[in-house]
Amino acid sequence: LRHFNDIPETLPEPVIGVFVCLDPAWTPVLPRFHGLIVERGGVLSHAAILAREYRIPMVIGAEGATTLLHTGMRVSLEGRTGHVTILPPNEREILEQQDETQKC
Repeated sequence: LRHFNDIPETLPEPVIGVFVCLDPAWTPVLPRFHGLIVERGGVLSHAAILAREYRIPMVIGAEGATTLLHTGMRVSLEGRTGHVTILPPNEREILEQQDETQKC
């Protein structure tokens, strides 16, 4: 997503937003996210303040996150420690990948 208007009113499952940086225009849609990963900023940045206000877990200063993380990946974030963990695909995703491989 490149613009906050591209985000649907409700998200189908817990979604973690991954951003290079956040500007004030994203404020109205932040409550739709279950977590935030932001490459640039610090503890006093706009993103950090909003995350605290909305009580959204966030990792800030995650350099390269928008390059490493892609739509559909499962991740876990720990805002207190700043750790982001890429999780293995769930069982449904593994079966879908196997079906696709068998079709080839």
